[in-house]
Amino acid sequence: MDDCHVLIRWSQIDKLVKQRMACVSCGTPVTTFNRRTVGIATEIDFSCPTCKEKHTAAALTTGTNDNKERIDSYELNWRLIMSMQLLGESQVGGSIIGLMLDLNTDAFRNKWTAMELQLGLEQVKIGKQIIALNLKKETMGKIAIMCDGVAKYPCSVSYDMGWQKAAKTYDSLSGHGLMIGARTNRVVASQNYSKVCLICDLHSNATTKNTTPEVPVRAHECPRNHEGSSKGMEAKAALECVNQVWTSDETRAFIEVICIDDDASAKAYLSHSFADLDALLKAHPTTKKGVPKTAKRDDKGRLPK
Repeated sequence: MDDCHVLIRWSQIDKLVKQRMACVSCGTPVTTFNRRTVGIATEIDFSCPTCKEKHTAAALTTGTNDNKERIDSYELNWRLIMSMQLLGESQVGGSIIGLMLDLNTDAFRNKWTAMELQLGLEQVKIGKQIIALNLKKETMGKIAIMCDGVAKYPCSVSYDMGWQKAAKTYDSLSGHGLMIGARTNRVVASQNYSKVCLICDLHSNATTKNTTPEVPVRAHECPRNHEGSSKGMEAKAALECVNQVWTSDETRAFIEVICIDDDASAKAYLSHSFADLDALLKAHPTTKKGVPKTAKRDDKGRLPK
């Protein structure tokens, strides 16, 4: 690539420019030019003392902010954060990269977390767009079935839950459920659950320490959306994924067949309650012997009517 980033020592650039270059308008030799570094993005400013012309070798910007003093105005700074996410590292990892490449090791100061949160929101939006497209591809070529007066396309899927802790002790603080289409092997629904929020926890600790319970937590996108055991996330996420497919605005579809592991809670969640079936005058599911099933609780199933 001709237009790419290269790493050259500043002393060598300074020497080359001052010894070999001059102002194109008046021919005055270049004696001074300045660099401006914001984050790890660097721009070079040149002004001719004779003819007063000014030029800048600009870094790529995001185009969403005109303030070039802001770290989040430069594309290269966002690239560093995304690369650290892919490596499973944090701001410390970015500082190490800056150190090894002779860049600024403390460039982001207190901006890293805010940029990560902003990046996360955009990643969620992109993920939802991709999943919506995957669901549409999964239903292509299918014959629609009338469901409550609406034509919907049936989908066969597999589902499983993953947790962010390697050991299967089911005490992970977060987890993700994925529903994958049988035809395309693409994710058609997903649900993430978290039991913690760093900002809320820091605020709670601060209010307890300072005895200021009336101080509200600052506005933020709180990721905490689950109470209870980590194992309980699996059945809850399975139900949410089924409902996501059913209520999709872009593709009218429903889950016809789902392949899951032998999880009793998930099976219970992914069924209609007997109370709803009785209210709709519909038959109960049957056992292998053809006998209608019964339950101690008529409201155990969680699927909507």
